[in-house]
Amino acid sequence: MTYRSASKLILPLLGLLVATCWQLSLAAPLPDKLESSLPTAIKTIIADQKHPYLKQQNFQYLAEQLNDLYKTNDYQPVWLGRQLSDKQIQDVFAVLESAAINGLRSTDYDVENLKQRGMAFTHATKPDAGQTALFDTALSLVLLRFSQHLHYGRVNPQAFNFNVKPDAKKRMDMPAFIRAHINHDDLANIPALLEPSLWQYHELWQALGKYRSLTNSVKPFTFAYQKTIHPGEMLPQVNELQHYLNRLGDLPEADAAQTTADSAVYQGVLVEAVKRFQYRHGLSPDGVIGKATAAALTMPLNLRVQQIELAMERLRWLPVIEATPLILVNIPAFELTAYHNFTRPDSGVLKMKVVVGKALNHQTPVLLEQMRFIDFLPYWNIPASIAKAEVVPDLDQDGNYLDKQEMELVSEFGNHIKALAISDTTVAAFKAGLLKVRQRPGKKNPLGRIKFMFPNQYNVYLHDTSAGGLFAHSRRDFSHGCVRVEKPELLAEFVLDGQDGWTQDSILQAMNGDKTQRVLLKKPVPVLFIYSSAAVDENKQLHFYQDIYGQDRLLIEALAMPQDWPIKDQAAGLDQSQEAIMPDKKALSADW
Repeated sequence: MTYRSASKLILPLLGLLVATCWQLSLAAPLPDKLESSLPTAIKTIIADQKHPYLKQQNFQYLAEQLNDLYKTNDYQPVWLGRQLSDKQIQDVFAVLESAAINGLRSTDYDVENLKQRGMAFTHATKPDAGQTALFDTALSLVLLRFSQHLHYGRVNPQAFNFNVKPDAKKRMDMPAFIRAHINHDDLANIPALLEPSLWQYHELWQALGKYRSLTNSVKPFTFAYQKTIHPGEMLPQVNELQHYLNRLGDLPEADAAQTTADSAVYQGVLVEAVKRFQYRHGLSPDGVIGKATAAALTMPLNLRVQQIELAMERLRWLPVIEATPLILVNIPAFELTAYHNFTRPDSGVLKMKVVVGKALNHQTPVLLEQMRFIDFLPYWNIPASIAKAEVVPDLDQDGNYLDKQEMELVSEFGNHIKALAISDTTVAAFKAGLLKVRQRPGKKNPLGRIKFMFPNQYNVYLHDTSAGGLFAHSRRDFSHGCVRVEKPELLAEFVLDGQDGWTQDSILQAMNGDKTQRVLLKKPVPVLFIYSSAAVDENKQLHFYQDIYGQDRLLIEALAMPQDWPIKDQAAGLDQSQEAIMPDKKALSADW
């Protein structure tokens, strides 16, 4: 069953269940006397910005939307006293009760509480204006809150250093959206229209259902790690491991049939299944059951469910991304994927390992920017923080340190800036912070032979590296924050595809030449750095990764008590206007 067809089936069934369990009588016309006093009651609730019926009472950031919803209805009830009130209120409850299938919680929307209040309302002999206004506005608020959560996310991404802002294309007039669905009586379609349209989100939606089912039906694999198990060695839990990997999908049925039930030897197709499991969990796929593999195998599946939910939340934070080439770096995956068309997984991709910032003190930021130029044989313009913390102490120990490391002092960064002679005077000025330091192109330069530039506030970029041995590690957080790429020549081919004068040969010549060269891209390429410990690849295979920066833990804590947050039109990093495509003269001469 596909994602869309499942959505269309589940919500009507939930609506039927709600209708069966709770018969409302809320469609009766409101008495004239009550109707005349309702505008004042509704306006009072909106002005107060606190709702006594809801667990999350404060609705400061939803007050404007709530007012818009009722203003166009002359501050009369949106739900009560209408011909379709019974059905539409049941539809709203069905939508809210389906929250879990999108990784949300129906308890955040007071469903059971509002059902009880609805029943009390129907049994009231003479409900007054206050009761009527409170119930109607409560229903509107929880639907607005759910809609915002599904479309934009439950928490403000800015609080998690997720500095990718929603853009005008994603901005929705939620009151008008809800009114339209009330008028057309198709409230059940709201979730499908609000959730991200990315194929990655749809695949995670499928995976969420699968792993929830596995959590309830699969016996956890227990393995008290004492020593590393190599292929060919004894493993008493062979049968349990076989069953577990079969249910996860890493051991196909045909392979499982080849195993010997009474054998306790870890071998054959089971080793291959463990390799597949390791690959999907960011581990070296060597078939050896060491400490890290044992920890991944025994992690409770409900925690995997949680990882998927967090991944879906982070995808809600993204702006609308068009059907264009895009370079994606998933930080905890230590992987770069270049898509010819980000909206289609089958559009052809380039994948490679990357090295990201150190977890302790040099974390790579999340960002969405435009790659605008490439530098072949780049200088390394050493940031002031690194110069102060590392270069100055080494220079104090060895007066010839700059010469030995092929570093030079400059008044400012830029390929056209000439180096100053190293002397006591210039060294003193450098130590005082009056001069800058850069490293010449060459074998000592950590940027290698090429860097890919997308000007940003963090001064990070993609680049080659002179320390290629680091790619052999499964965990690769070794940099100062920039991202080192495993196959820079292939990434250059991807970026320069279709640009006159650039072929595989000319790229290699530039990388192995003897002069620094800057190449402006005719069309910027979006670059997205994201942090997601659960992800699907271009083959729609689910992967899990270690929470290297502790971002999952912080997000879990915040989601336990989600708060409303302001949504505003803000420019995102996907501005492809003509003004944005060409960097200004300062940007061309500067080195980021």
